[in-house]
This record gives sequence, C-alpha cells and structure tokens, in this order.
Amino acid sequence: MTREEAFNDFFKFLRGTMRAREYHNSYFGIDGTRVCAECKNHKINPVYIRCNPESPLYLKCFRAGCDNSRKLTEKDLMDMGYTNREAIKLLIKNVKQKSTVFDKGYNEDLYVDHTRITGEQLLYMVDRCKISLTAETIFQYKVIPDLKHTLEYSSHIKINADKFSLNPKNTICFHSDNENKFVCRGIGRDFKLSLTADPDMVGNYYTLNIGKQNKSVMFVCEGVFDCINVFNMNQNIDKDAVFIATFGFASYKKAIEFYYQKYIDSMEHIILVMDGYKFGDTYSYSVQEVKDLIKSLQESLGKRFVKRIDVIYNSLSKDFGDFREPISVEVDKIYEGGKFYIWWVSYTFF
Repeated sequence: MTREEAFNDFFKFLRGTMRAREYHNSYFGIDGTRVCAECKNHKINPVYIRCNPESPLYLKCFRAGCDNSRKLTEKDLMDMGYTNREAIKLLIKNVKQKSTVFDKGYNEDLYVDHTRITGEQLLYMVDRCKISLTAETIFQYKVIPDLKHTLEYSSHIKINADKFSLNPKNTICFHSDNENKFVCRGIGRDFKLSLTADPDMVGNYYTLNIGKQNKSVMFVCEGVFDCINVFNMNQNIDKDAVFIATFGFASYKKAIEFYYQKYIDSMEHIILVMDGYKFGDTYSYSVQEVKDLIKSLQESLGKRFVKRIDVIYNSLSKDFGDFREPISVEVDKIYEGGKFYIWWVSYTFF
C-alpha cells in the first residue's frame, strides 16, 4: 500500500463511518468525543483533522476550554474506529513537504482557535463586510482571532509579535494562503500591521474560492477586505472565479503570473479591482498604471495570455473594502480578443 492509497482509504472512513464534514485546506470536522481524550465526558463537539497527504495528520479541538492541538497518533486513529494498521503506519509517518513553484514552503500546522473570537470582531465583520463569523467562515475567510495565541502554538512560524498591540477586542487578523504572511487591522482605532515569517517564500497572497477545479475568471484586489466584499458581490459566478488579494498594487503582476500558472489551461478573463483616486466628487483609477501592468504581463506571459481584461472600481469611495461607505460599481472594458479599448468603454458587469 502506498501513502496515497492509505489516505484514500482514510478519506472513505471519514466521509462514511465518521460522517465528517469537509472544509477548505484539507480539513475534516468530526465528533471530537471519539478522538479528544480531554472531551470524553462532554457532548458532541467539533474537532478538525487536517488530512493532507504531504504532511502528518493534525487535529485541533474546538470545545471551549480545551486546547488540545497536536499531530494524530496511532492510538487516536484506533480510538476513532479506524483499524487498517497498514494504512495507519503510512498515515502517521513523517514526510518531507514537497516544494513547487505554486506551493513552495507551505506551512501545514497553523493553529487557529475560533473560540477566541470576540464580540467586537463579530460586530466589525458584520458592519464592514456583512458576514457572520462562525467556525466555518473563520476558516473560509482565513481569520485569525488572536494572532499572538496562534503564533505561540505554531512554533514553526518564526515571528515575534510581542511588541505589537494585538488585543482581539480591537484587532482582527488574516493569514495568506501559504500561512506565511499575516495582516492585521484595528477595530475602532487606526492600526495596520503586516508580518511575514519568511520573506523568500513564494505565494504570499490571500485568496477565496481557490479550490482544485479549473478557473476561468480571476479577480485581483489589493486588500483582504476588498477581496472578501468583491467575492460576496459575485456569488453568481464564484464557482468559475478565484478572488485574490495581493496586499498592494505593486504585487499585481507577480500575483497574476503566480496564479496564471495554476490555471493556465482555463484562465480566460482577468478583472483588475482598482483602488481609486479622488477627482472632484468622484473616484477613478490610474489608467497609466493599468496600461503599464498589462504591457508588462504581455511581455512575460504572451500577447494574448487571456481573452479579456476588465477594470472595476468604486466611483463613490476609495475601494470596495467597507460596506459602510457608499458603493457604485463601475466597470471599464480594457482588452478583448486582441483589441485594446483606448477610449475605455464603460458598461454594467454586476
């Protein structure tokens, strides 16, 4: 039996016998009373098991007051009722993480405790993004309620955040896809923080709806809140689209090149979500920045690397990152079928 076969057998067990619920990033939610020794005398509580064939099995218990977070052992698997000993030996075996241009250096054991979410954070996300944070959506939106707590229990991430004021009552944080970059924003205060564990690691971006299936549409945003709100404004097309936050316009080119490699066989349409500059009573974006970006992408990816490129921007405010601000979605058609639209024809997209 190969390690891949062992994981396939374990997946069948989780989905069948355990009736596990599958989440993003290879997480499965199960009844923790069968695997968490600290919770044997409690009613059903959620435990997440991370099942990535390229890393050890890892569990995190989410019962309030239980900090059980560790790699799974042979006894854990047996307690769950999984008895395939040949597979168990392969499942708990340590493996060296593979490295590719897309997933180089991916950290597998980021510790995020959703029970540490505060009322202030819940209200902030409802006000700013119109979303309710639950155990599931905390994983979906890559929220870190308490970054210092996460770093304390994720010893492989070499970041010292002790000197920063990161009280969960007035701060909310998010992590990049590769779990190497962390961005925080103040709640009721002017505070911004960006921390990177390994500056040489590739893929320091935030995405929603990345999935494994092919994508034909790529939304590219600057900030996390832009990405969240634009994603939720486009639920009708989200199965075909990936939404990316690059943490700044200067990173648009590298981010597009990075994800274009992943979806090279299916990507057809790129939508640049642009921050605006105020012109009188309205906001607009820098046409020159867009022209320079597209020219640079054509040099690296080819003249017709996609069929279509659009720009969307908010004409009533700086960006889409805050639903408390007025929003009017404007869309400019930039490029299609080998033709540039020099006079920037505007039309309705949403």
